[in-house]
Amino acid sequence: LYKLFIGSLRKYAFILIALVGILMVANLFRSLEKVPKQITVLSNYMAGDRFYGFADDWINYLTMAEWVDKNLPKSAFVACRKPGMAFIYSKGRNFHGIYRLPSQDPTELYTILKDAKVTHVIMANLRANPDDPNSAVITTERRYLEAINQAFPGKLKLIHQVGENYPAYLYELN
Repeated sequence: LYKLFIGSLRKYAFILIALVGILMVANLFRSLEKVPKQITVLSNYMAGDRFYGFADDWINYLTMAEWVDKNLPKSAFVACRKPGMAFIYSKGRNFHGIYRLPSQDPTELYTILKDAKVTHVIMANLRANPDDPNSAVITTERRYLEAINQAFPGKLKLIHQVGENYPAYLYELN
């Protein structure tokens, strides 16, 4: 950038300015195309439909977060993939985040959850791209729980399921 604006290539600076301008205008038009849909989503949300605009995988996940709040004691501590969204839909309950598979060792994975005082785990079938029905499902929780279940049969007990298409499962961790 220094060479374009100050240095020996200064006479070509207009190319950079034109490219930045084109990108900004293209981004503006793409954003403006999405405004009507977002207004509809926001209007429905404000009218009380908290799930309007979400795909099945997210509806099941968020419904499970609501179910956790209504049906588990306040002393239960639940781990999940998206704790921020679960916090909102469970009216402020704290969740433990599972963002990655920190180890291949099932004992270590189990210990991590137990040391965090986790009593339950939500295993959701969230797609990497919710707008694409063929998008891959994020399998972090599944791999985490499969490792524990294979090494320690009986440590996980299915408590509740929400949905048939991209279901969310709640497991109790013993």
